[in-house]
Amino acid sequence: MGSWQGQQRARRAWCAWSLLSLGLAGCGKDGAEPPSPTPLPPQTFTIGGTVSGLVGSLTLLNNGGDARTVAADGGFTFPTALAAGTAYAISVQAQPADQNCVVSAGTGTVTAAVTGITVSCETVRASATIGTSGGTLLGPDGVQVEIPAGALTQDTLIGIARSGTDAPPAPTANLGAARVYEFTPHDLVFEAPVLIRMPVPAGATEPAALFAGVGADWMEVDALIEDGVAVIERNTFSWGGIYACAYLPGDPDLDPGGCVNPRGTLTLSATPANGLTTVAGAATPRRHRLTAAGTVHFTFSYHVAASCTNGTVRLRRTSVQDNGQTVQPLQILGEQPAPMLINNVAPPGRAADGSVMFNVPVSETDDGRWYYQAQLLCTHRTG
Repeated sequence: MGSWQGQQRARRAWCAWSLLSLGLAGCGKDGAEPPSPTPLPPQTFTIGGTVSGLVGSLTLLNNGGDARTVAADGGFTFPTALAAGTAYAISVQAQPADQNCVVSAGTGTVTAAVTGITVSCETVRASATIGTSGGTLLGPDGVQVEIPAGALTQDTLIGIARSGTDAPPAPTANLGAARVYEFTPHDLVFEAPVLIRMPVPAGATEPAALFAGVGADWMEVDALIEDGVAVIERNTFSWGGIYACAYLPGDPDLDPGGCVNPRGTLTLSATPANGLTTVAGAATPRRHRLTAAGTVHFTFSYHVAASCTNGTVRLRRTSVQDNGQTVQPLQILGEQPAPMLINNVAPPGRAADGSVMFNVPVSETDDGRWYYQAQLLCTHRTG
């Protein structure tokens, strides 16, 4: 009996050891772990948007690389998709020479396909070669120069551009420029008047057309303003702009009388009187023809803010070449103090008037074509 029980215990022990051995064997050969599953690739998304107003070719960058060139308005997508969580930053690498392109909604972090980037392009300058038969150049914002036949003596590259830092500053802090435009070649003198059209901003208060030449500041010129457009007739140009009152609080030059734009008129007479004739046309500056030696009398009449003090007037000139272009810089012929008489008409007490005459002898050595410019210099209370 005892012997049988011992045999049973031995048999059970052997079975347990056998099961344990089988269990260990099930862990793999030599105890190695099973292979891990292959990880899935990260999810990627495309980056893109739309371009509008493009005339020419535009190259965009994403994060400083991954260039994408666009040649027409519409949608665009960068070549390389980005993984979720990756930052993107869109910039303009190259744009058409006559346009300015601005990126909006161009930065962020990828969470899905990016489609809301916008690139808006607008024309900031235009140019065309116009010859003796005349022509019309349409520039940024609808600015237009209409050149009649005979106004140019040869093919000339005419340009219109939104002006940068080269334009003269506003004559006073009271005036705000809607936009200033640069007309080239600077101080080009036309054989016949040209028409310049500039848009007037909606709601502009007392808008006025101001023009300036090389080395000279702004002065108001005659303009016909109708239906949001100012039409100006000129014999020469450099910079032009539409200015409006800014109405600075507490400014005695403005409140409530309105802006005092600087204005000036240069008129000519001569001795002998019959030696000088005025060329037909109401364009400014006026054109004159001198046919006899003698003395030319230049009278400069001006209207400025009353706070324009310590004024002086300079008379300057430069020769005009056969192609209508002037020689720079201008020569100073004379300088005189500028008398100021307070004007109590419009606006009362906020403007001053005056005039100065220069007598310039003319001899045979001065034969040729000349461009004269009167310049009023003063210290304005607002700078």
